[in-house]
Order: sequence, then structure tokens, then C-alpha cells
Amino acid sequence: MKKALLIFMLTVATTFAYSQSLTSISVDSIIVTVDTNDLKGDTIYMDTVVKSITVEITNNDAITFPGAVAGDLGTAIVFEVELDGTKFPAPGGGSGLNWNVTIPEDFEPGETLTLIMNQLWTPSESIGYHDLTVRLTTAIDQNEPGNPYINSDANLERTQQYYFDAPLSFGGPGQSIFNAVYVHQDELIIETESLSGNVDLEVVAITGQVMHSERLSNHPGSMIRTIDISNLNSGIYIISLKNDKGYQYAQKVYVP
Repeated sequence: MKKALLIFMLTVATTFAYSQSLTSISVDSIIVTVDTNDLKGDTIYMDTVVKSITVEITNNDAITFPGAVAGDLGTAIVFEVELDGTKFPAPGGGSGLNWNVTIPEDFEPGETLTLIMNQLWTPSESIGYHDLTVRLTTAIDQNEPGNPYINSDANLERTQQYYFDAPLSFGGPGQSIFNAVYVHQDELIIETESLSGNVDLEVVAITGQVMHSERLSNHPGSMIRTIDISNLNSGIYIISLKNDKGYQYAQKVYVP
């Protein structure tokens, strides 16, 4: 069964209560919102990283939200992202289950930050409607942990359903580029159809960390690519192929 990737967008609204040890407590109203296209206005394809969800964070309060100053680590708004109740690790693997956006110096009223979510798929690996939840957990000062914070009674999350449909690959909806992807001993074997133009190959951990990448050139016939994976830990990995026209196809493989 193949995975389904999420490419629709949602609107989330929340209110933050900001506290800092050197100042009195004030309240910032931050709206988290995304392009509100009709639910059926786009298409969600299985096994394809075609689009990502971009969450915009706007400071709508009259008070300047204290942010990073030159030379420090800055302040971050922290998110959790769930699909059907399963938490997704943030890309890159460095933040665990926490997705975060760093607030720049003097995050003025009306300014906007973005959080990009991609490479999400349904845990149940099925076509149909699935629940996406974006939860804002806290805002942290990375130089003074614990300040600022989000008031626990604020509206911190929004769940919305999105529909996941059939695959899209280099050739279009319903056409596969992979003939086979499997592990043999310490090698990952990738068999594909013919490749046109330049194609970027990546092996991505479930945390989002890219473990292997290379560029493949035009190949008129079917191709077999062997990759040494003796240094990979046991787990699920995503094999991604993306051509120079922007089409991308991905498949999961389990490394024992």
C-alpha cells in the first residue's frame, strides 16, 4: 500500500499570552492562516511530494512582539502537526516532533512568518478523507528558556479534513516511475522506468533528514541503481525522484 501525501491548506486562529521576566505581561494576537482555496480546488496525490502546506503567522496586535536581536538565537513559535492522531517529526530531524519558526528581531505588528509543512502522508495509507491537526504548543526564548509562553487557555489548535487521491508521477496521474524498491543485505535496490532529463534521487529518513542524494542523467531504458545503506539505522525511509520539470515521485521502503 502506498502513502498519501498532503497538499491542501487550512486556516488556524490563535491568541498568545506573552510573558517576559523583565517586562509586564501583555497579550499578542497572532493569526495563523493559509490560502483558503476550496477544499476541492486542488488535488492531493498519493506517493507524491507535489505541494506543501504553508502556514502564515501574522502579528495583529498593536504591541511589538520581542524577537531575536543580533547575535542571539531568537524566539521561536513551536508547532505540533498530526495526521489522524499521529505526530509527524519536523523536517531535518533536529527538532524531534516540534516544528518551529524563529521570530526575527522586532516582529512588528502586521509582519508575517511562515511555517512550511511537507512530506506528510496518511498513517493508514488509504485514499479518502483524513484529519490534519496543527497545534501551537508554545513560544520560547531560546536564550532564556521558558520566556515567552502561550497561555494554556488560548485557542491553540485546529483540525480539518483533507482528501487524499491517486498517485501522480513523472508521466501524470496514476502512472508509476518505480518498477521496484527493495533492500538486499546492505544495499538498497531501485529499479525505474526510463528517465528523461536530469533526475534528483534522495533517500530521506522519516524525520526529514536527507541520508543520500545524487543526480541521475537521462536514461533511455529501465534502470537499476544500487546504494550502500550499511550506515543507515533500522526504520522507514522515503525514496524520492524529482525531474527538472518539477514532477516528483516517492516511495517508502523499510530498512531492517
